[in-house]
Amino acid sequence: MIAAVGQATFILRTEQYFPVPPKQAFSFFEDPRNLFGITPGWLDFRMDRSDAFTAVSEGAEFNYRIRWLGIRMDWRSRIVNYRPPDEFTDIQILGPYRSWQHTTGLKARGQGTFMTDEVRYTLPFYFWVLLFMPGHQKTASGYFLLSGCKDT
Repeated sequence: MIAAVGQATFILRTEQYFPVPPKQAFSFFEDPRNLFGITPGWLDFRMDRSDAFTAVSEGAEFNYRIRWLGIRMDWRSRIVNYRPPDEFTDIQILGPYRSWQHTTGLKARGQGTFMTDEVRYTLPFYFWVLLFMPGHQKTASGYFLLSGCKDT
């Protein structure tokens, strides 16, 4: 679900159940190398090799590159809240959005894990997005597809 908070700020919230314990689900989602498998291929997502083995912890930073409409965009994120195996939050400190905050929360449910994923983002040049992409609210969820948890 995408909800408009302000003129240019949106919240994308997804919920999903995984038939694995919270610790295993957290291990998968905290590892930025797994972003390759859950990011749509058309974004041509890349991670700086030097960051591939950076320990995930509060304050850790990661550098990525994506392509949007053929334009290369650099992206740097920082972990600002890290509470394994329950929750982590990362923010964009450099990238295509005016602001970006992403929180993943995990809770045990039955024999598995219930995950909530929330992205609060503010678009740059919002007027141009409305002008050239009037279906933004319908298509934005395509940027954040989540796949099933894989064994790691």
